Amino acid sequence: MSVSLHRVLDGPRFIALVDALVALPWPVAHPDIDPALRAVGFAPTADEGVYHSGLGVSNDHVLASSVRTGLSSVGTAVTDVDTNASPQRDAFVQDAFAGLVRSGIAQWGEPAVRHPGRRPKVVWFAPNGCNVILRASAAAVHVNVQSPELGAAARRLQEF
Repeated sequence: MSVSLHRVLDGPRFIALVDALVALPWPVAHPDIDPALRAVGFAPTADEGVYHSGLGVSNDHVLASSVRTGLSSVGTAVTDVDTNASPQRDAFVQDAFAGLVRSGIAQWGEPAVRHPGRRPKVVWFAPNGCNVILRASAAAVHVNVQSPELGAAARRLQEF
């Protein structure tokens, strides 16, 4: 999918999205996943674990991963996805990432983990144990919120 609009969630919408995901009633058991994600504003698709975000970006798919015990993570693009390599796309992704990191720092403080470079990533550890991971790929910026259970395992194994 290729677009040229280069839309990105603004800071307040990004913060509201992440805060809503972190505030899910963890642990979210299998029968409660759809209602919990609907409450955030996501619409289920015909595919299990795939939702529509309604965020207004080109790829509005939300991926909800689950394990035996229930929901383990929720992730989505927070910018348009542009698969056409160009200096403009690279600048867009980097600028969008930097702006969202600034918004995150203003709301939650400095990230606990920073990986700079061409594909930067930052991780905030939420007070309830969730990990909030913001990363820039070649084509877009994505956010992933890990459940407190998965977050604890990732922190223990230093999987960042």
